[in-house]
Amino acid sequence: MLRINKNTHKEIITATAMVIAQTMLAEPKTELVQSIENELSSTPLPGQIWPGHGGIYMGIMRSEQHYWNLILAIDPMSIFNGAWGAEGKSIPGADSFTDGLANTQAMIKAGHKHPIVEQLGEYNKTGQDGHTDFYLPAIRENNLINIYGQEHVEKVYHWSSTQDCAYTAWHQDFSSGYQYVDDKDYERAARAVRRELII
Repeated sequence: MLRINKNTHKEIITATAMVIAQTMLAEPKTELVQSIENELSSTPLPGQIWPGHGGIYMGIMRSEQHYWNLILAIDPMSIFNGAWGAEGKSIPGADSFTDGLANTQAMIKAGHKHPIVEQLGEYNKTGQDGHTDFYLPAIRENNLINIYGQEHVEKVYHWSSTQDCAYTAWHQDFSSGYQYVDDKDYERAARAVRRELII
């Protein structure tokens, strides 16, 4: 697992704030950069518990539209096992490599049998740490967990919410770090995550 000290964390925050600001304005104002830095400074170091936020802070993720802080749930009930489901069916909108929330919502909307999504639904009903917005991570969110959350995951294959095609979906091997596609009807582990939107 990669460990970050407080000085490195501050450098990452400053650099990230500048990148985020540049996505909003071609020449970002100092006030905007400072505002984003302040928001990011409230996070713990990656790999540490973020009290009140639902689990372990994993770091910053981004899509084309948004940046968010990723949190890995660590409650025993947040560890699932089952098939991705819906083998032979292409799920519209469940193919993002970065946005697990969008993928999960697409899986729910499709209305097919997704055993790991059903388990996630039961977990969200418990309102762990006051939150009911957990979802299944996309494959690149799983990669962030592989970097910063190794000590919090079992070293086995874990499903992501990222579909490859009608018959296969992506999973993360937390033992080797490799990512593969596999048949949707295979049973694998899966984890719950949530996000705190930055912009």
